[in-house]
Amino acid sequence: MCGIVGFISKDKNKKIIIKKMADKIKHRGPDGEGYYIDKYIALGHRRLAIIDKEGGVQPLYNENKNLVILFNGEIYNYKELKNELEKNGHTFISNSDTEVLVHAYEKWEKDMVNHLRGMFAFVIWDKKNKNLFMARDHFGIKPLYYTLVGDTFIFASEIKAILEYPNFNKVLNKDVLSSYLCFNFNPSSETFFKGVYSLDAGSYLNYKDGVIDKKRYFMLDFQEEDLSKEELMKGIKDTLKNSLEVHKMGSEKVGSFLSSGVDSSYIVSLSKVKDTFSVGYENPKYSENMEAYKLASKLKISNKSKIITMEEYMEAVPKVMYMSDEPLADPSLISLYFLSELASKDVKVVMSGEGADEFFGGYLNYLEESTNVWYMKIPYFMRKIASTLVSILPPKRGLNFIYRRGAKLESYHIGLGEVFKSKEAKRLVNFGNQIKCTDITKEIYETCKNKSNLVKRQIIDFGSKDTIS
Repeated sequence: MCGIVGFISKDKNKKIIIKKMADKIKHRGPDGEGYYIDKYIALGHRRLAIIDKEGGVQPLYNENKNLVILFNGEIYNYKELKNELEKNGHTFISNSDTEVLVHAYEKWEKDMVNHLRGMFAFVIWDKKNKNLFMARDHFGIKPLYYTLVGDTFIFASEIKAILEYPNFNKVLNKDVLSSYLCFNFNPSSETFFKGVYSLDAGSYLNYKDGVIDKKRYFMLDFQEEDLSKEELMKGIKDTLKNSLEVHKMGSEKVGSFLSSGVDSSYIVSLSKVKDTFSVGYENPKYSENMEAYKLASKLKISNKSKIITMEEYMEAVPKVMYMSDEPLADPSLISLYFLSELASKDVKVVMSGEGADEFFGGYLNYLEESTNVWYMKIPYFMRKIASTLVSILPPKRGLNFIYRRGAKLESYHIGLGEVFKSKEAKRLVNFGNQIKCTDITKEIYETCKNKSNLVKRQIIDFGSKDTIS
């Protein structure tokens, strides 16, 4: 990962400010730093070098230096795009995927995002037109935040860098508390810092003359097809092999996280990586290190593992929360921290099985759409009456099923990590202008209203969360 920061302002001390902002997130880019400053804007970059270590230094420019780019991520189809752009007369001075982006903007402008395959957050400054264009990848893997302080537009990979801007006033955004209690994380574009927003996954933003113009260019869609088991297995294998090949492109050494799960085990087996990494706990009931080691031994590859002690776990919590910028009530985040720390000693790039359960319907609550079919044969009005009656009772196993099977999915399902019900959260947080959970999921449900409930669940679980790195 890399770190990007910047602001549009007529401040005269831009150099001091932008350096402080970039230094705040230097953990994102230990391999170098770079800056661009003019009368209107200040841009800063912290780099983790993966592709073209010498030629990919940022900020980077087009041929006549009218365009300046900051980039965090990887573009997996950059070689194909480069060939196409060269045929159209564009001249390259490096082999970096960053330079491909700036020329893609020259050719396609905003539509460039529809040509990209990768994980990315980037910002392009058009010096001639005084226009700022920023975009985030389809699934929100790479983060990007922004805010307005007076007439100053500020952006960064992490909120903590924005807080370094001298005139920024740190105020708790209480309006997101209710939805946080429900979702287990903050699912809104608003953040816990008043006035600071996260650019949505699959979105781009244009800023010019004080006007913010935002648009979503991608929404996930599942096509339901009637295929045989053999066709499905072949399709999955071919798709994964292709994905793994492009993910390894340009990286000198790639490793993989490895647990005992099907997802990471399959990825390790297909990708033929040589280095794998695992973490576990002192209680063997919650540790998968031995299973991971057995698979690595069978494949004759390296597996480095670590046992996380209770003391280490608790000691890491404050640091992980600080790095997360916002509260995130997911205990696996601590494990991921130790896993990443372990892997970082040997590699800069790792693969993982994240997202597999959403894609392949691996969560237990997905089974609800294919089991207990007998209950769904009961006329809807009868199920609706039963659902309404049990809804006034405290949540209880069995009663919850009756409630769900007599209600529309849109009225109760907000995602996998639900902790508090909306009514419970409202009782706990009964002040301010709280963001409703259903308002957050409404837009997503609208895009898949004609799909099956199973597909709706999958799209909600993808669309109501960002995978930040």
